Amino acid sequence: MIGYVALDEAKKFIKNRYEEVSDTELSKGLYKALDKIESLMIRDSGKSDKQELIFPRINEKKVPDEIKKAQILEAYSITKSINDDTSNDIEKGIASKSIGDMSISYSTNAMNKIGSIVFANSEAKAILYKYVRKTYDWS
Repeated sequence: MIGYVALDEAKKFIKNRYEEVSDTELSKGLYKALDKIESLMIRDSGKSDKQELIFPRINEKKVPDEIKKAQILEAYSITKSINDDTSNDIEKGIASKSIGDMSISYSTNAMNKIGSIVFANSEAKAILYKYVRKTYDWS
């Protein structure tokens, strides 16, 4: 298990929907996606002395399937965007770049952010946003 999903479970999900990625790349992506999920302020977090991770939350018996889906989608997007400069720039929070007389600006509305956490996959962000505790400094 890497966080909320097993590597085989993630591979099966991806194989049925997208092009395959190597086990090593997918494992790294799953760990990075888990780190993002675990850094969110989740309502009714189950994290305690007895439970290492946020999910399942208080009063839940198991991790919701959509949380597993969000981790897999984010991991896949992270893995596939390694060579994509635009995705890497957005994930790093870069708003614009200039090279000589050419410049590019990234719309801040297009960024997939929850608070300060930038997601590579908009669907994963939308799933996770439903679980986030809303406070004055979180968008």
